[in-house]
Amino acid sequence: MRTSALLMTGALLVPFAAQALPVLSPAPAAASDIAPGNSSAAQLAEARARLTAAIKARDAILAEIKASGASLADIQSAAQAYARANAQVEAAQQAYDAAVAKASGFDSAKKGYDDAASVMPQLTKNAESARARRDAAQASYDKAIAPNPEAAKAAQEKVDAARAKLEESKAAAKVQWDRGALGFYEARNAQKALDVFTTNTEYQGKPLASYTHPGAADDATNLDSMAKTLSLITKINELRAAHQLEPLKVTDYLMAVAQLQVNAQSRTNKMTHIKAFNVAENLASANYPGDELSLKLWYHNEKALHDQGVTDFAKVGHYLNIVNPNYSVTGMAFAPNIQANTFDHTPLYGDNSQPQTVADYSAALQSYMNGLKDEMAQGSSVARTALADATAELEAATKGDPESLEAQIAKTQLETAAREYDEAKAALDTAQTKLTAATAAYESAKAAKQAVQKLAEQLTVAQGERDRAAARAAQLGEFGERLAAAEADVARAQADVDRLSPAPAPKPTPTPGAPGTNVPTPNNPATGNIFYVSNDWTSREAASVFSYGRAGDEVLVGDWDGDGKDTFAVRRGNKIYVKNSVDGGAADVEFAYGRAGDEILVGDFDGDGKDTFAVRRGNTFYVLNSLHGGEADRVVHYGRAGDTVLTGDFDGDGKDTFAVRRGNLYYVKNAIAGGAADTVFSYGRASDATILGDFNGDGVDTLAVRRGNTVYVKNSLAAGEADQVLTYGRTSDQLFVGDWDGNGTDTPAVRR
Repeated sequence: MRTSALLMTGALLVPFAAQALPVLSPAPAAASDIAPGNSSAAQLAEARARLTAAIKARDAILAEIKASGASLADIQSAAQAYARANAQVEAAQQAYDAAVAKASGFDSAKKGYDDAASVMPQLTKNAESARARRDAAQASYDKAIAPNPEAAKAAQEKVDAARAKLEESKAAAKVQWDRGALGFYEARNAQKALDVFTTNTEYQGKPLASYTHPGAADDATNLDSMAKTLSLITKINELRAAHQLEPLKVTDYLMAVAQLQVNAQSRTNKMTHIKAFNVAENLASANYPGDELSLKLWYHNEKALHDQGVTDFAKVGHYLNIVNPNYSVTGMAFAPNIQANTFDHTPLYGDNSQPQTVADYSAALQSYMNGLKDEMAQGSSVARTALADATAELEAATKGDPESLEAQIAKTQLETAAREYDEAKAALDTAQTKLTAATAAYESAKAAKQAVQKLAEQLTVAQGERDRAAARAAQLGEFGERLAAAEADVARAQADVDRLSPAPAPKPTPTPGAPGTNVPTPNNPATGNIFYVSNDWTSREAASVFSYGRAGDEVLVGDWDGDGKDTFAVRRGNKIYVKNSVDGGAADVEFAYGRAGDEILVGDFDGDGKDTFAVRRGNTFYVLNSLHGGEADRVVHYGRAGDTVLTGDFDGDGKDTFAVRRGNLYYVKNAIAGGAADTVFSYGRASDATILGDFNGDGVDTLAVRRGNTVYVKNSLAAGEADQVLTYGRTSDQLFVGDWDGNGTDTPAVRR
């Protein structure tokens, strides 16, 4: 099945011959008070029935003229001229009547305008005065709630001072942190522990105290190092518990002694007991990585010897110190360096001051460290509180006091002034709206009054033209008179149908030049809705003349019912009205498919002998194989979004497929599928309008190009000279091709 292809601007026939008729009386205009879009379904149906009857009557007269052997062309030309002239008279009469009606209300419109304009000066003055009072009240209120500059300045100075104190507290916390264990002892008032670091004892030719660098990372007084040593004391107490001994407690003094001595031992890398204080001491040297190895040396190894009967203190003294029931307090220190890890266990003989459990001592140390960390980051709590208080005072000083008596009075006055301004402005706006409407009514009435005379003259001219057209038709005899009246009835009925029909949704302009998109262009103007159908390319007389659809409809051509004959369909928005015969009247099939902005294509895509529709979005095609709405039966991609698309049976297999055009190059696909083209060739010029059809009846669709009203036909899908050159119709005609009589060859039809 071949799909009929519409193409661009086309050509039609020359006027028909005619014969003389008696003069006829012009038919009066059919008045209608129904505005477009406000009609009922019954009224629209009645108008459509009248149109169908008028076309049928007109076509019957045409058939009668043809049967009589009279010259149809002249009679039809005269009749159509009369119909056009009569339509002009009716339009001129309606315009004249409307202008007279508007002009009759001129005095009333003038008074309405004068009344509306007269109140505007006073209302404008009232609104301006009210606005001035509101602005003054606003200024008074702003002044009343404005902050005191002196108070704000003083508050800012307090904030600056408090912020400086906060930074000082952060710096002080850092200084305290850097003192390490000495800072901790100071915070606890542990004077005996502090005195340890002032001893006059010398070691290796230097003051013993000089080996301590308070808080340094490699010093036993470093707070993190100090915290680490407490875990070893806990493990020692676990060992003592196995001997049913009381756990050792911790004192600041013994911690300080251990720290002082281990610093000296670490920095001199000498594993010797300094004995600067009367305490017991355990040492471990070399690169011992952790507590477990120290305990292995001090306890586990020496316990094994002791269990074997060894009593020499030099060999089992570390073990004996750990399990000595007379020791109740201890201290521990660790000073890491690359030569030694040293531990000091120093049970106290005589000092029982401030002993604490390991857990309590560790908690006190951790609290001290956390407090310093917090102060280093955020400042002391005292400084933070002072800054918050100063900031709140500054905020209050910069906001002013909206609760003061002066501010409350100013606020009340502002609210009153604002309300009065709103009322005055609303009155002015209402008056302005009335004035705008009155001005429009007055200008419309004035324009109508001025137009009445001109429209009367135009009506007279139109009536004269109609009379002359009636006379010309009457000169051609009875057929001319009857056909003129029939054409006028058709035109009048069509106008009523158009007026009563709801307007379709606005439709975007599709790709210029795309076949199947009969959108008016400069070369393809929207004409009327009258179709002239021919069954050959040479006849000067149409085989069928009828009206279908509306002048603005998109026209489509195809064999919708599979009878071998092409007929028309029209599209409005996304709704399609299909006609299965080459004549006017109601549609045989109506349905919606796709979107209003889609490009629509026609073809027999499944080879069942019936043409259906496809819509295109970009380079995606949605193919439908039956005349109904709903989902597409196939979705394929072919070509580019900017291509011009054609449909036809390019290989004679009975199925229509797609071709795309770029300039004067054609890319033909012989299957409904994507991929490379099966045939590529050039023909014509890039500016030509393309027509697609089976021009020689061989079952294969080929191309023709149109320039003006000349058509260059090619009977094969190839480049080269045209096989036929045809001249047909007028350049302004909208041209379609189709197999109207079912003989297998496409011939022209035009719409005017």
